[in-house]
Amino acid sequence: MIKRLLIVGLLVVAVVGGIGYYKLVFEPELVRKIISSSPMPTVTVSAAPAKERPWQRRIAAIGTLRATRGIEVTSEVAGQIVEANFQSGQDVTAGTALVQLDDSTEQAQLKSDLANLKRTQLTFERQSQLYKTRTAPQSAFDEALAARDSAAAAVELTRAQIAKKRIIVPFDGRLGIRLVDVGQYVTPGTAFVALQTLDPIFVDFPVPEQDAADIRKGLTVELKTDAYPGEVFKGKVDALDSRINPETRAMLVRASLPNPDKRLLPGMFANVEVMVGDEQMVLTVPSTAVTYSLYGDTVFVLTKQKDQQGNGSAVSSNRSGIMVEAAHAEEQDAAPKDKPDQNQASPDALYQVERRVVKVGAQLGDDIQIIEGIKAGELVATSGQNKLQGGMTARINNSDPLVPPKTPPKG
Repeated sequence: MIKRLLIVGLLVVAVVGGIGYYKLVFEPELVRKIISSSPMPTVTVSAAPAKERPWQRRIAAIGTLRATRGIEVTSEVAGQIVEANFQSGQDVTAGTALVQLDDSTEQAQLKSDLANLKRTQLTFERQSQLYKTRTAPQSAFDEALAARDSAAAAVELTRAQIAKKRIIVPFDGRLGIRLVDVGQYVTPGTAFVALQTLDPIFVDFPVPEQDAADIRKGLTVELKTDAYPGEVFKGKVDALDSRINPETRAMLVRASLPNPDKRLLPGMFANVEVMVGDEQMVLTVPSTAVTYSLYGDTVFVLTKQKDQQGNGSAVSSNRSGIMVEAAHAEEQDAAPKDKPDQNQASPDALYQVERRVVKVGAQLGDDIQIIEGIKAGELVATSGQNKLQGGMTARINNSDPLVPPKTPPKG
């Protein structure tokens, strides 16, 4: 009886052990071999070739437009407005009369001063004749001269007061919104209207301390505003501040731009770029092609597979499954010029995927500069990178490419 129970127990242990071995060792190994031997799936992505393009280094900044000359037209004296000879938004020239204040009191005072001047002038002439004939003392002549000069000064003072009651335009420009009306009593300093010279127009913008040495007068400036999207206005650096702001560590720069149609207005926000250095050729790819990470910036390079006739770029696989492009630079340079580009995007072709680390440079609109890592003409994936890994195969479909988002202003 004991012998039978022992045999049954051994059989149960053997069966359980076999099942455990199958589930824990044999089956996982079998699944691993099946997965590792199965080919990676083919994914569809959009792609674009790396291109060379001319580029000039730019220093970007946020600027504010300012009038070449701008003031609030005011009065130095108090008075009631009797004339207002201007309209809001009117273009005016220097010397144009805008506002006339009531000067009736000053006009009456001027008549009195002129009469007094005439009287003192006659007295001075009589005393002068008497002094020449030695019939009048020197003191009488001096008093007559002083009275005449005092009366003349009083006339000039009254005329100056009358002139201040007439507000004229000090320079050419465009008027703003009219702030006063006929019959209104104004005090000294009351603003009548804004006056701005709009052509040319200034843009003031800060430049970081580290870029201050590259800025000089005469450099070309490109300006963009939200008011006129897609339009670029060009000007020149006109002046540099004499100091670095100790709070912002930036230098204030002023540029001048022609504004003949007066579309640019003071106070507008502007994205400014200053062209520095010489123009050079750089390699660029769409900015969406670059994947950023803590381990480095990478792009996925797509290389056309060989067909049965051996056309296309040869690739080899290393032990980690990452595809490495074969070196054919010399053969491509020696190939006839009319030979089709093997890296030209084709919707029916299969491409090997290789992940490469690149060194990126400046942002050039929707593109980004690649300093090292790829060559001109190589295809890079511009969308669908989350589906890619080294060693996969891919097809290219550029019917719906990924569009980079609008770059926000850098403030």
